[in-house]
Amino acid sequence: MQLPRVLKKLPLSLVLVLVTCTATLSSRSVSVVSLINDTCTFVVEELVQEFRDTNNQIVRDITTGQQEAKGLVESGQQDVERDHQELKNSQKKLKSGQRELKNVSQELRNGQQVIKSEQLELKNGQQEIRSGQQEIKSGQQELKNVSQELRNGQQVIKSEQLELKNGQQEIRSGQQEIKSGQQELRNVSQDIRNGQQEIATALRQLQNQMASLQPPAPEECPPDWKRHQDICYYVTSQETTWIAAHHACSSVDRRARLASIHHSSAAFVKDLVKSDSPEPSLWIGLARLTPGGSWSWTDGTPVDFTDWGVDQPNYNGEEEDCAHIATRECTAVVMTTSWLEDSEPLQLDEALLRVSSSVVDQQLGLYKLNDDCYRCPYQRVSSLGAQPETLTFNTKRGWRLAAKASIAELVSSVDPDR
Repeated sequence: MQLPRVLKKLPLSLVLVLVTCTATLSSRSVSVVSLINDTCTFVVEELVQEFRDTNNQIVRDITTGQQEAKGLVESGQQDVERDHQELKNSQKKLKSGQRELKNVSQELRNGQQVIKSEQLELKNGQQEIRSGQQEIKSGQQELKNVSQELRNGQQVIKSEQLELKNGQQEIRSGQQEIKSGQQELRNVSQDIRNGQQEIATALRQLQNQMASLQPPAPEECPPDWKRHQDICYYVTSQETTWIAAHHACSSVDRRARLASIHHSSAAFVKDLVKSDSPEPSLWIGLARLTPGGSWSWTDGTPVDFTDWGVDQPNYNGEEEDCAHIATRECTAVVMTTSWLEDSEPLQLDEALLRVSSSVVDQQLGLYKLNDDCYRCPYQRVSSLGAQPETLTFNTKRGWRLAAKASIAELVSSVDPDR
């Protein structure tokens, strides 16, 4: 932006101050706004005073010129009487003075035009000053808003810190409750072990009493069953789980159980397995009914013979709680397997369920077997009215009664005299 001609006539120091004022206004600095306003006001006042002095000087020059012209006119009039020639000369001088006066008047008009231009520029500068002040106010308001947001954030942080402290207190309380619960669990576990010991003692006493009783006269075995001593045995080729096999035996005959093997029946059962079964293994009544518990026969007879196979029971990294008898060339040995098997999803035998269970909801296909409800073919619910849970082999909950076994057959035995 070029400086007006009037500014060019100002002293260099005053022009530098004015330029500094203008630059400062452009920077819009909030921290020096008061100093900028004072400086700009001073410069404007100096500029106005300079304009006034210049105008007064021009007026004085015009007045002086008019007075001089008037003196010349008066002097010319006096000289007319003395010398006409001098009058002519004076008239010439007067005309020359008039021409000079016209020039001065033209310069005066030019100066007034310059003053108007300077006044317009001054107004524009004042407008810029007001705009800068407005921007400064806006910046101050934004600063206030940011400060308020900062205070709000600090309040939120304090609230979260308080919640964190409360959460830590709850965690400590929960840990204390867990410790108390663990102690109670240890006490209950000890009570359970004591109860199991008492039950085992009572069971042995009952078994001894049963052994001392005289068996009743034998009856005939059902068709397709084979008799050994006082026990009837039956082999089926139905593929099922250990639990389903256990319940299937009692569904065929209320006295039937999965076969137990003892010294007196071991050779017969092994020969029966090798001769009557095309499959490599069959379910027997040996199981651990509680995880980590002791092995027992489902018919209640003592576990006095197992004939475990090599490295059995091996558990394979997980609980194996049911047993089967597996053929090994010329002999047969007892093996273990898990309630859970890594095979395809379970499809319960609907015919078996219909025979051995009660119908809960025919429309939904729900059946109740013992204390559990099943949905054919792939779903099971843990209790009546519960939402069905899709069976997958990645979910162990609920699989104790619904595991797919890799073993195809079961051996049932029945005492016809019971």
